[in-house]
Amino acid sequence: MDLEVAHSIAPDATLVYVNLAAFGGKNSSPAAQFLRAFSTVAQKYPGAIWSASLGQCEDIFSRTDAAAVNNAVRVAEQAGTSAFVASGDSGGLECLGLHSRDSRIPAAGVSFPGDLRR
Repeated sequence: MDLEVAHSIAPDATLVYVNLAAFGGKNSSPAAQFLRAFSTVAQKYPGAIWSASLGQCEDIFSRTDAAAVNNAVRVAEQAGTSAFVASGDSGGLECLGLHSRDSRIPAAGVSFPGDLRR
């Protein structure tokens, strides 16, 4: 839907769909996939406008992994990229599915990478 809205606003813009699964798939951690995808797209399309409408429970990312992804987005933005990221669909309960499988993970949580600090 994000691409449809962007296309209606800017019909002459070149739209590029990037599938996160193409950056390691099941052989790669979610953090590594985000990092690889954001870094690759930043190099291939400098100054682009990103619309990332995906996310996962922030509690599955270590502080180190989150910092690395955050830095990749910061570097892209310093080169003129604008990054817009979804904040989640569960009203602050982004980790509910994980909580159902592992009660040590709180149900309340934020969607990563929507919680990145820039």
